[in-house]
Amino acid sequence: MDDVLYPSGAIRDELYLRAETTKGCRSRNIHLTHPKCIAAIHAWLDVRRRREWGISNAGTRRSFLPHSKLMLTHKGRAFEMAVKRRELDSGTKEYRACDALQQTVSRLYRQAGIKLRSRATVGAAH
Repeated sequence: MDDVLYPSGAIRDELYLRAETTKGCRSRNIHLTHPKCIAAIHAWLDVRRRREWGISNAGTRRSFLPHSKLMLTHKGRAFEMAVKRRELDSGTKEYRACDALQQTVSRLYRQAGIKLRSRATVGAAH
């Protein structure tokens, strides 16, 4: 929640992804500016509040625990991260990833009508 919400509870419009959690082992920024994405985050936070997942008594971050994960499984638990290895020009790099979380987020994007583009198709000729 620290990465997604300001202490005031407002959703950050830019998030920093650490290199150790990205597939290419490079840090990245992502932007939460699409109205449907922002609406989905608000709706998800409402679900978490109703289910009392990761709630604290503090008045910051909408009373969510600062170090709790934004995305949780349908049982309210953190997704499990697996250690993966990727061969880069500079050698083998290890990173942590969660295929189940990636599938969940992709499904949510599709349900919201947000078109996904893979990195492979971004530079492809049309």
